[in-house]
Parts: sequence; C-alpha cells; structure tokens
Amino acid sequence: DIHACGGLDTSCSAWLSQYSLGVRGPICLPNDVGARFGKDSFTKLLLQVHWNNKNLAANITDDSGFRIYYTTRLRQHDLGNVQIGQNQIAIQPLSETTIKGSCSSSCTRMLPHSIYLTRTYIHMHYLGINGRLEVYRNGSLKTLVAKDADYVYDTSPIHEHGTPVEILPGEEIKLTCTFNSRDGHRKKDNMVYFGEGSEAEMCYAFVSYFPRIRGFDQCIQMGHIDINC
Repeated sequence: DIHACGGLDTSCSAWLSQYSLGVRGPICLPNDVGARFGKDSFTKLLLQVHWNNKNLAANITDDSGFRIYYTTRLRQHDLGNVQIGQNQIAIQPLSETTIKGSCSSSCTRMLPHSIYLTRTYIHMHYLGINGRLEVYRNGSLKTLVAKDADYVYDTSPIHEHGTPVEILPGEEIKLTCTFNSRDGHRKKDNMVYFGEGSEAEMCYAFVSYFPRIRGFDQCIQMGHIDINC
C-alpha cells in the first residue's frame, strides 16, 4: 500500500538494500550470499523513495520499482544489513565539524559469532566532505573498511569489499564524518542539525554482511549512548 513514511518505517522490520545519488550500476552480492524470502524470513518488500521538493512543484510523479528474481538453490549464507552511525548532530555555522558514531564493542560483544562485511555505503548530505569506517580492537585500529576522502553527496559511491572484512565479537565499528559549513556552496550562517531532509545532516554507514544475525539491523548512537543494543 502506498503511504507517507519517515526514514524509519514501522511497516518493515529490516532494510534490505539502498540506492542513492552517486551509485552506478547493479548492486551485487558474493556468490555464496543471498537474501532469504518466505518461511522464517522476509514475506514482503517495501520501496521507500525520498524526494526533495523544496520549491513545492506540482504534478511530479514517480514510477520507481524493482524486479525480484527467485531461486530454489539457497546460498550458503543469508544476507544481513546493519546501519551504523550517529543521531546527535549539531554543526556550528562557518566551521569544520567532525562527528563520530560507533557500533560499540558492548554491542558487538552480543554477536554470537563473527560476521563478514561485504559492502559499505557512507551517507551524509551536502555539508559532508570526508567519511571513513574503521574497525577497532581493544582501542587500537585494526582495519580501515571504507574511506571517502573527498565526499560529495551527489556522487557518493558504494564500496564493495572483494575480501570480506571480518568483525569479531567485542570489536568496535567506528564511523567518522567531517562536515564543512564554512566554504563555497556549503557555507551556512546557521546551525545545522540531524534530519532526514537534505538541508539537514546525517552521519550513517549502510553495511552489508554475512551471515545474517536476526535483530542486528541497526547499531546507532545518540551521543555516547547506544540506542539499538
């Protein structure tokens, strides 16, 4: 059913995939990973489309959709997706601001086994200039998972990890986002806060992994507080 929704739609319990400005070509999974449908898994899909119509133009339509291909040959691993990041964002005017959000070691310690990251999409809006996702073990950097050194919202890429990145229980997955409200078209004379619209800001990483762990779909912080574990 068509309905208005926010960034988190309670009609669904998990997110499956995302496609945004800057993404080119198909989104592929490793050969031994698939998304399970039907019994004991997903039974319906919902497509959420975000539009920015700040000029309130009328008579705009959308014919977005997707095509689903099924197979009876199950893959070895079920696909999982987790959203990592920070919901407490306050960017000072005319400044450069760094925001960090983690899937903390306390959260990953609850994982029953290791997981393997296969794809990362770092998401900010127009003030974002730099983003990176890193793995820390006992407070020390273990792995740089993905880095967008010159982030541009309209051309932000998806990072495919040819060699899946192992995450052990107890490791921290840290996202760092840097914002510029000082220069050029990014210049802002007012505070900018967290929000779904492109005039507000976000600091998220959308990460695909295997094998799926039921309930491990979001690992987000509000300041230093873990709100999903």
